[in-house]
Amino acid sequence: MINRENAIIFATSYDDAAMRLGDEPRSLLKKMQFSDVDELKFRDNFIFVGGVHSRSVFQKIVKHDAEKDKYGDWPESIEVEGCIERL
Repeated sequence: MINRENAIIFATSYDDAAMRLGDEPRSLLKKMQFSDVDELKFRDNFIFVGGVHSRSVFQKIVKHDAEKDKYGDWPESIEVEGCIERL
């Protein structure tokens, strides 16, 4: 049986998470230490790797800016790297 309290989640977006991410998933992501989930705006992209009891949390948001977006009306891609401790 999987212990969900020790699970690691990998989450990312590619199209408008701010509008499509409901209250329940946002609450779950906050519980897993995605502190900036409420900062998502129209067409922002994000990546998150973490868990409820994880000391290693990776999160990054790339903001949509019509004047600076790399791919027309879309922000650039996101990369994070690092190690996640064994739970």
